[in-house]
Amino acid sequence: MFGSATGGRSSGEIVNLSDISAKLSEVFPDAEILEVKVDIERGLEIWEIKLKMPGGGILKVGVLKELGEIIKMKGKSDPYTYEVDPGGSFIAFSEAKDVALNVANGEISEWSLELEENNEWEYEFHIVGSENRYEVEIKGFKADVILVKEKQDDQDEDNDGEDEGENEGEEHDDESDGESMMAPDEVVNLVKSHFGGNVIESEKHSSDRGTSWKLYLENEQGAIVKFKVIESTLEISQVSGEVGPFDYNIEISNNLISLNAAIDKVFLAIEGRLTQWELEVDDDGNTGNWEYEFEVTNSTLRYEIKMNAETGEITKIEEED
Repeated sequence: MFGSATGGRSSGEIVNLSDISAKLSEVFPDAEILEVKVDIERGLEIWEIKLKMPGGGILKVGVLKELGEIIKMKGKSDPYTYEVDPGGSFIAFSEAKDVALNVANGEISEWSLELEENNEWEYEFHIVGSENRYEVEIKGFKADVILVKEKQDDQDEDNDGEDEGENEGEEHDDESDGESMMAPDEVVNLVKSHFGGNVIESEKHSSDRGTSWKLYLENEQGAIVKFKVIESTLEISQVSGEVGPFDYNIEISNNLISLNAAIDKVFLAIEGRLTQWELEVDDDGNTGNWEYEFEVTNSTLRYEIKMNAETGEITKIEEED
């Protein structure tokens, strides 16, 4: 899965997410795909894939879209009892973990394996001890320690260049990273009333505005849908189709057009294959309106389509090579 230039598994001819999923199973046996997003990393388009590992730990993987090669992975929550063997010349995760815990006594809070800007692969571990926190860097191809650094409370807790308290991607700045735990029955019943699937992951998020839950549901066909629910009001604030097939319907309000109706409108405007969809309030546009966002691909292009979920009006069609 890792590029041959880095000493790992060769990617071969990978052209779509189905091929990527098959290859991921080689590196991460028994892992479940929870979420798939497209992002830009160092000017390159990548898939960001969220995995639930055996035992329940959450791992995020970045896959270079053009070549199908992993360029980073990050363990975001414990337990870290699983094994990851990148193949080729890489040392396994368990070996790197043992080295890190030998030089810094404590519990692992996060870890990563990434191709750094100096073109060197490095494991990085963040370890919380009884009195101190540590950052430990280890070579990707050899069990040699590069750096052991004691960290202060206001320093970057992970290797993403953000200060403590800042979060990733679409998350609000004041929202914590999710804690894997079972959501209350009323939250589970709410989301199940909109999508006929089983809860495969449940995360509790806290912020200044209160508690919210992210639940991932999978149906019998293997489709995965993510719901975000505000605990205090039992309101759905976001819902997205992370993994297909997308042959289901969701309708969260009589004031919004259904998913099926929205998809029909999309395919009247664009020919292709649906790869992702999302429904949430358009905070970025400051309109406060509910908005659908769809990603559609064909043999040559990828389209991002936005739609007013109240009126069904398509407000944006953007194409990318």
